[in-house]
Amino acid sequence: CLWPGDEAVTSSVGQDVSKQLARKDIAAQCCVSKQTALRTDCRRRATAQGKPSSSSDDCIAGVRSDSMDTFVPMTYGETVAKCAALDLVLCEQSCWGQGCKYNEHPVWSGLQCPFARAGRA
Repeated sequence: CLWPGDEAVTSSVGQDVSKQLARKDIAAQCCVSKQTALRTDCRRRATAQGKPSSSSDDCIAGVRSDSMDTFVPMTYGETVAKCAALDLVLCEQSCWGQGCKYNEHPVWSGLQCPFARAGRA
């Protein structure tokens, strides 16, 4: 969840999270539109024109695996800008299972935070 003052955050370490994941660096994912909730609208891999890709070279935040590490953690603002540069938007849906090993990372989205911030009323 993005809270005021967290605009430069690129890792879930020390953050209020709903679920701990294997990796702590925050990944970027984009969607075609905020208006639909189709899994095919998710873009964890995208061409320069925002079209779907099956190449790990096109992972929006790079990829971290046994054979390659091009991953670059991103802030919320960097994610929004990257999506806009691809003519895409921040996702308002889950893109679970859509590639780039991002299921192992927290990802920025436009979804409402599912919980209240710890220590806040």
